[in-house]
Amino acid sequence: MPAEDDNRLTPEEKELNKKLTELEHLKERLAGRERQLTKFRSELIEFEDRYIRLIGEKSSTHKDVKAIIAELIADSNPEDSATREKAEKARAAAGESVRYSGAIYGVAKKHSERIKKLHREIAKLVHPDLAVDDKDLEFRNLTMADVNKAYEDNDEIGLASVFIELSSRAGTGQDKKLGLELVQTIRKIASMEERYEEIEKEIKQLSESELFELKRSQDDSERAGRDMIKEMAAELDGSVAAAWHDLGVELFSRGDYERVIEAFDKALDVDPNHTGALYGKGVALAGVGRYEEAIGVYNRLLDIKPRHPDAWNDKGATLSVVGRHPEAIEAFDISIDISPENEASWFGKGFSLDALGRHEEAVAAYDKTLEINPWHPGAWFNKGIAYGKLGRIEEEVRCYDETLKVNQDDMDAIRSREAAMKKLGNYKDAV
Repeated sequence: MPAEDDNRLTPEEKELNKKLTELEHLKERLAGRERQLTKFRSELIEFEDRYIRLIGEKSSTHKDVKAIIAELIADSNPEDSATREKAEKARAAAGESVRYSGAIYGVAKKHSERIKKLHREIAKLVHPDLAVDDKDLEFRNLTMADVNKAYEDNDEIGLASVFIELSSRAGTGQDKKLGLELVQTIRKIASMEERYEEIEKEIKQLSESELFELKRSQDDSERAGRDMIKEMAAELDGSVAAAWHDLGVELFSRGDYERVIEAFDKALDVDPNHTGALYGKGVALAGVGRYEEAIGVYNRLLDIKPRHPDAWNDKGATLSVVGRHPEAIEAFDISIDISPENEASWFGKGFSLDALGRHEEAVAAYDKTLEINPWHPGAWFNKGIAYGKLGRIEEEVRCYDETLKVNQDDMDAIRSREAAMKKLGNYKDAV
């Protein structure tokens, strides 16, 4: 209204103009703050999505595998209440992890409480019972249809825009009366101020949230040229791979080799160079007769860690099983070079040497085994076999005697000794 006509206005009209100006300014402030909140929440949701993708799911897997291990241990000790309690706590922790993995801090809900309240406020403003004529009723119905669609789409910006527009919309028909218009304007101002306070409250809550603190740390790391979330994910990868490995070890103790292989494969999916999982998988594959696959896994492990004595030893043992004795001896020699006191490698080498007809060398390998472990029954017995092939029967018998000192019920040693004694013509002492 022109300034020169201001003196002609009634006090009510002046107050209305004042309130309309206040409403317009508040509308601009509210719209700006709505945009700031929406941008703030969008950034947090985007950060949370990345966190869940890189951290949340891995954390859930880690806790779940640890719970499985705890349950296996508890099942093996049914009378131990402590292990059962530990298993129950581990399973509860895993359950909580799964429950929150879809929205760690609750920002990315389908319909937040804020959107729900905004929808309710708009519904009040456009309720069809408030229509003054058919045209106004049509407007309200169409508006409500748009509002419902925006609500279903989780379109907070769209809902906020409708609310602001409706709150500042001038009345029609009988609403044009000055007193009613003034009251409506005051109510609109109050409603928009309430909304503004709600926005400020939500911004404050988000700014004090754990998620915001985590995002701020991420932002600081990026400014320093790092990526904290990736670093956390990499560290968690190690924990997840270790958990799968531990599960494989636990299952191995139960002889469940197929599940052992599955567990080690899970570990290798996370960390292809996990040497413990590779070694365990090789042993398990050999345990179910998949020897060539086991050899391939040992080779893969030795490419990563060339001086792994147990891998060389077990590769040698597997090569020996499939009759590849020259390669087995090479593997045993490398194992011995790395770990000279590895009795298993000396014993395995003796077996392959004997299989190739190199009986004197086999005896020497068994002698070395017995220097390390004088009570190795297999070494005494196999040494006796080698002596028998060399025609040194008396020495063969002595080896069987030593075998029986370790295990007096060893039927193989008993029968072999009987046969050797008969070769010596000593039938009386053969039995």
